[in-house]
Amino acid sequence: MDMLINQAGAFTSTIVIGMSAGLLFDYYRAVRAACKLRRVGTFVGDVVYWLVTTAMVFIMLLWGTWGEVRLYVLIGIGLGALLYFQLFSRAAYRIFRLKFHILHRIWVLLLWSLNWLWLVVTYPVRLLLLGLSYPYLLLRRIVNKMSRGFKTAWYRLVGRRVERVLAGLRSRAARLVFWKRKKDD
Repeated sequence: MDMLINQAGAFTSTIVIGMSAGLLFDYYRAVRAACKLRRVGTFVGDVVYWLVTTAMVFIMLLWGTWGEVRLYVLIGIGLGALLYFQLFSRAAYRIFRLKFHILHRIWVLLLWSLNWLWLVVTYPVRLLLLGLSYPYLLLRRIVNKMSRGFKTAWYRLVGRRVERVLAGLRSRAARLVFWKRKKDD
């Protein structure tokens, strides 16, 4: 009788293991839907899901059946997953989706609040910068107009003479560099 009770407990634990794997799969489905994972993200998520599920099943099998893997263990895991998907999957998936929807709303509200707080805190600084930048821009326009006039006047007074002197220096330097002259054939 004692052996039958142990086997019934082990079979029940394998059913719980199958249901836990199904619950974990629904959670992963909800994460995948909430994050809108594409091809690579789905691949990585699948690998992570199977690694986590394998570790969970291994640990629970050590706990529930002392690590013995027999046919009833596989039947129990399959039956547990089947029961979960038939009875609880739809409700659990909706709860997980609701959870992620609420988390998304909280995240959006937090970002909106931080943005609003940033605008309120930086408003005086932006007003100060605007007040200081207007006279600076006005002064810059005046200086640019004056500098164009100074450049023109400077060129008329000195620039032509400097250009003539520089051209003369270039021609004298070219005469000194005799090895670069073109030879007449």
